[in-house]
Amino acid sequence: MPSTTTARSAEILPPTLNNLELLTLVGITAFGIFWQKPMAEKIGLSQRHMVRWCKGEWPVPDVLQDGRYLVLVLKDVLEKHQTAVDRARQRVNSALPMGGRPGT
Repeated sequence: MPSTTTARSAEILPPTLNNLELLTLVGITAFGIFWQKPMAEKIGLSQRHMVRWCKGEWPVPDVLQDGRYLVLVLKDVLEKHQTAVDRARQRVNSALPMGGRPGT
């Protein structure tokens, strides 16, 4: 009988993303569909530079011009976004009545 552990492990682990895919994933997650301009500002690039990366005209580097690692910058963007989401969730939850549902 074949082992299902290997098959399950392969399904759980996502494939490795390249830098452009990571950039796009984090950008859309943090900023929505119009993510390129705010992401360019977070990274410290011009919007034109970001567009060239996204169009594939220039490769997205592992290390940015200022020496920061791209994945660490993306991680920081996600952590700041999560902090903002958590604060918003707390504000919404505090607006709910004691039962947790309006009208209860």
